[in-house]
Amino acid sequence: MEQGGSSEGSQVPAVMVFRPTYEEFKDFNLFIQHIEALGAHKAGLAKIIPPAEWQPRSTNYDMKNIDMTIPAPTVQKVDGQDGLYTLESVERKAMTVKEYRELALSDTYGAPTHTRPDDLEMLYWNGIKYSTPVCGSHVVGTLMDDELQEWNFCSLGSILDVGLKICDVGLNTPRLNFGMFKTSLPWCINEMDLYSVNYLHFGSPRTWYSIPPQYGFRFECLMNEVFPNTSKKCPAFLRHRKTLISPQVLKKYKIPYNIITQKAGEFVITFPYGYHSAFDHGFNCIESTHFATTRWIDYGKRVPECTCGKDSITVDLDPIVELYQPDRYVRWLVGKEEEIHPEDPRFAATVNNPYANRGVLSTEENSQTEQQPRRRRRRRELPYDAAALQEVLDMVVESAAFQENNLPERLDDFEAELQEESSRENQENDDPVQAVWMVVDDESDEWPSDPDLYLLNGVFWLEIYSILLWEVGGGLPDNIHMNHHSEVALVLYPTNDTEVGDNAL
Repeated sequence: MEQGGSSEGSQVPAVMVFRPTYEEFKDFNLFIQHIEALGAHKAGLAKIIPPAEWQPRSTNYDMKNIDMTIPAPTVQKVDGQDGLYTLESVERKAMTVKEYRELALSDTYGAPTHTRPDDLEMLYWNGIKYSTPVCGSHVVGTLMDDELQEWNFCSLGSILDVGLKICDVGLNTPRLNFGMFKTSLPWCINEMDLYSVNYLHFGSPRTWYSIPPQYGFRFECLMNEVFPNTSKKCPAFLRHRKTLISPQVLKKYKIPYNIITQKAGEFVITFPYGYHSAFDHGFNCIESTHFATTRWIDYGKRVPECTCGKDSITVDLDPIVELYQPDRYVRWLVGKEEEIHPEDPRFAATVNNPYANRGVLSTEENSQTEQQPRRRRRRRELPYDAAALQEVLDMVVESAAFQENNLPERLDDFEAELQEESSRENQENDDPVQAVWMVVDDESDEWPSDPDLYLLNGVFWLEIYSILLWEVGGGLPDNIHMNHHSEVALVLYPTNDTEVGDNAL
């Protein structure tokens, strides 16, 4: 294992470079677990140099063997100044990969003479506004053999596709990106904060910049301040992939970052909430796809929504949470999960982050900036039969296990409120199925005035505080069950008029 370059030395998690043996490499998901156990994700990006035994295709990369068309190449136009730029992409007519290669190697678009990668980086930033490279991105397909068993981007076997009916072109299926000198990947994080794996099949290198996830919030604060109008229009504007920031600006505002060069035959992994950017040194081809691990789930739950509709790619998390976080599934369904982001510096105590618990930038003249709004789980309005519920509550009160003198007084208020609302609703609507929410305040130490009640698979769930469970004496009735979340299930036979189970959700 090696380490890549870092902007601030040992204080910032450096990009790790791995040279695994074939045995270490062949199981993709185990390998990702292994490198994360070593802390590879802390840099936001990692590089893997595969063993010589691994070959993605049996034929070479001669253009006669790559009979593909780039359906919508785009001209990248950059505007801005002082290291702060925006990128606009204008589509041009389709071209074959062979035609694109000829364009990329022409005098107009080819890379200038240089001796070191650092020289090319300087030429890239100094001339970023004065050329319009053509990017051949988002070409659906793969250059890997169908028979490839290890690290085949068509079948990585991550939790996005194992046992789940989730398949989105470019999300968990491979796509090809053809580049030339100065084609840019603006600062971004992946759709739904997923992982991505990127393999450079052939051609010139690519330079990557990455920001460790623990500094992602501070980077967002900076972006909100330097692009205030864009930020107001859409808090998640960085997901539009239109923003280019030079390393000098990051240094000025003390945003830690890493830089590393990917060469042909190498992989780059990007991790959840790891902001990254890149530019190509010349004609090349990179194949990419997304994947997920169980560690990603808590990131995916808290992805900020794009309010302008440009970032419409989503993943249905319900089946993923149900399968991989079954103990948290019910709370997720009703929107009662904690909304703290895994990398939120205001709650993550870390000795290496001097800005923990501060929502401000490093320089004194910068004012505090609010964090992007995170994706909130909507509460689901689930139907219940008021009469059946009243019967259950009566049963609870009368039960020997729930003596009336042991119940909090607020339950009596709840019964009264339920009866009043049931009477009022019955006068307005004869339909016995009603959608009424009773919300519990998670942050209050007092018994809530309205316990949280919802119907799930024919079961009424009444969430109560642990103190109630401590006060209960004797055994629970057969139709009352308690789980380890301090929730009590009141098992009912629903009426014919009540919609239950999956249909109720």
